[in-house]
Amino acid sequence: MPAARDGWVTRAPSALLLAVVPPGSTVRLDTRTGAYLHRGEALVTVWPVPADPGRVVRRLLASVRVADSRTMQQDVDFAVRQLVDIGLRALSSAINDPTTAVEAILRIGGLLRPLLAMDLPPTAVRGAGGRVLVRPWELTADEYVGHAFDQLRRAAPADHGRPGAGPRESRAAS
Repeated sequence: MPAARDGWVTRAPSALLLAVVPPGSTVRLDTRTGAYLHRGEALVTVWPVPADPGRVVRRLLASVRVADSRTMQQDVDFAVRQLVDIGLRALSSAINDPTTAVEAILRIGGLLRPLLAMDLPPTAVRGAGGRVLVRPWELTADEYVGHAFDQLRRAAPADHGRPGAGPRESRAAS
């Protein structure tokens, strides 16, 4: 099933996706919350093909919200990326504000710590009636950490003696 419009995936609740397909169906979400889709790109795949595909497609399209902008409420990666942008600007030679960079790194750690301490959602979920939802594109813990620190680590100066950065913060930036 292709996306009906361009935009950011802001909602794709598992329970709803499973409820709108016939018993015995497998649903694969071909994207993830926080991803940008272009109209016509694969959004959801269902097999076997349902007896009433038009009805199922309409219900699935109504279950996945594609919006004009991202939100931090359902998309932690968006919040991480915004903080990374602040840190990168602070580390740039034009701005050179290490205090703000350290603050951004600390805030990123505050977002990631509870996320990494919990079990991330499974890539496959079983529902009633033999329904299965597969989410192969969900971010892993390693991907969240990479999104949080890879660019900052590359942008950080070799000198780790930045003002205001203790040993913990310096390790996080490198």
